[in-house]
Amino acid sequence: MKKTYLVTLLTLSLLSSCEIDHGLGIIESEISGRVIFSNPGAKPDKIDAARVVAVVNFPPQGLGDLVITNTSLNTSQESPAYRLPAPLARYQVVAVVYREKGKDWDYTNILGIYGLDETHGWEIQPVTLDKNNPVAKDIDIYCDWPASK
Repeated sequence: MKKTYLVTLLTLSLLSSCEIDHGLGIIESEISGRVIFSNPGAKPDKIDAARVVAVVNFPPQGLGDLVITNTSLNTSQESPAYRLPAPLARYQVVAVVYREKGKDWDYTNILGIYGLDETHGWEIQPVTLDKNNPVAKDIDIYCDWPASK
């Protein structure tokens, strides 16, 4: 009886001292805003999807330099909102890219880049997320559809 009691006590003490890894956790830093299509009625039929990307190094050296939204934009809206959870970093470029129907994603298919518009004076604007400012709001990206081929 004492032996069972001792084993149970020992087991409980070991379990109470263990820390359980809960995974990576939730990213609390993000970039958000709107994608504003200057000519929403001109969307070519070849476009399957569009997403927002943020790039640490430009041009990107690999997928580790890139953060992308996990859902596509609603391209039937004139200015759909987006939210891009992203680790703390300085992003050289925040842009909208598209995928053509029946093809893989090609990150050179750019619809618009943050800062390249008449509001910001046609200069690419980097976005920095840090401990003091983990959320960048109102990062609006102006886009135009590519000409149909």
